[in-house]
Amino acid sequence: MAFVDRAGGRIGRRSLAIIATLQKSGGISALSRQLGASPAETMAAVDVLIPGLIADFQNYGGGMQGLLELIEAAGGGGLAQAIMGHEPLDPQPGIKLLAQIQKISAVSDSADLAVSVIDADLRQRMMPMLAMLLGGYFAARAASGGLDLAELSSLLDARKTFYSPGD
Repeated sequence: MAFVDRAGGRIGRRSLAIIATLQKSGGISALSRQLGASPAETMAAVDVLIPGLIADFQNYGGGMQGLLELIEAAGGGGLAQAIMGHEPLDPQPGIKLLAQIQKISAVSDSADLAVSVIDADLRQRMMPMLAMLLGGYFAARAASGGLDLAELSSLLDARKTFYSPGD
């Protein structure tokens, strides 16, 4: 059984688990607040954008250790904390993080879908913030000992993303 996002695309198990975690932690609400967008609009955009962003993290050319080092250099767990905070957000760390992870990976099908479904301005403002939230989540989990390289690799493994009809 496949899960379908609000735009009609497939959302994988890993994406669903990450989205659920970001919702429970208040990250999606904080993202909505930082964007000045409605929670429904934010969630619809996250549904579409997160699979492609996960693919970008997965395809980073430095491997999982290199990815964690890149995220730490960009601000580590503080990236997510910045999204969660109530101060005006500087998206530059997210812009730099995206520039690094997207150097290697090709544009995903999810990104093509996002262009047609999500307001271009919202997408442009959201992507760096979503990269900060997701990268900060990974860094904070790794720093607390709750995520090792094998678990990060499994979380991001695109081959394990979709439910098959027998699941």
